[in-house]
Parts: sequence; C-alpha cells; structure tokens
Amino acid sequence: EKRALRIGGDWRWPQFGAMAASLALGVIAGPALFSGGPSSQSLVVADANGLSMPPALASVLDTAASGDRVELAGLGQVQVDLSFRNLDSDLCRQVHVTRATTTSDVLACRSGNGWQVEALGTRAGSAGEIRTASGDAAPAVVAAVDAMIDSDPLVGAEEQAALRR
Repeated sequence: EKRALRIGGDWRWPQFGAMAASLALGVIAGPALFSGGPSSQSLVVADANGLSMPPALASVLDTAASGDRVELAGLGQVQVDLSFRNLDSDLCRQVHVTRATTTSDVLACRSGNGWQVEALGTRAGSAGEIRTASGDAAPAVVAAVDAMIDSDPLVGAEEQAALRR
C-alpha cells in the first residue's frame, strides 16, 4: 500500500512560498549582513537566544537619538531611524548601517538586558532621486515595523525617557 508523504500540519502553497522567499533572502542578503570571519565586525551575532547585536551597535541603540549618525570602526556609519513601542510595550529601534557598498537595515527590540534582532535586510540599490512611498528601508524591516508597532514613533523627550529605562 502506497502512502503519500505528509509534512506536518496543513501546509499550503503560501507557506512554501514564504519559506522559499526566506531562503532566497538569506542567500542574497546573508553575506552582507553576516560579514566574513571572526576578525570582521558583523551586524548581528547568533547565539543560543537567537540573533543579537554586537556590543558597539547595542551601545548606539542604548544612547543615540533618532536621526543621530555614529561612526563605528569596522561596522560603518550607523543612523537611528525610528523608535517605538511594540505590542508588548518593549522599546524597539530601527537603524541603518552604511558600509562602503551596502546599506543594511536592522530592527531590534530591547528584551531583558539586551537587544534582540527582530528583522534585518539589505536595501536595494539607489534609483537616483526616485524614492518609494515606504522610504528606502529594506522591505522585510518595513513589514516587521508595520506588524509590531503599537504607538506613534517616540521622539524628543519621550524617546530619551524610554532610553533611560
């Protein structure tokens, strides 16, 4: 008797499509986000808790105001783009990191004593003066912000108060 192989649950084409898109994103963006060997600086660090920030980038998230640009040796120029509270009332921040030939976006939320990476991606190449309606950020990061944001963006004194907590 022949049996069809069934892969857990009710998987349909949308789930397989999402899995294929995630794999493609990893293959395309992975080299830019997870740089070289141990001597180079990476934007994210994989550990037992998932993806987290290297200490220098976490320090920027802890202190820099939205719009601030900070030069980090080995990483590039970091700019904080957005601060907001997520559905769990955690502080989340979107930054972009510009290196010689690429710009990458990272969304991280403060959990416990550190920053947990929620989304990351590499921006598409510049199209001159043309800008998309959603801005320049990587689509995966824009989608993650849209799904997680539970407040107006934090600015000024409100942002500084959230950073001090």
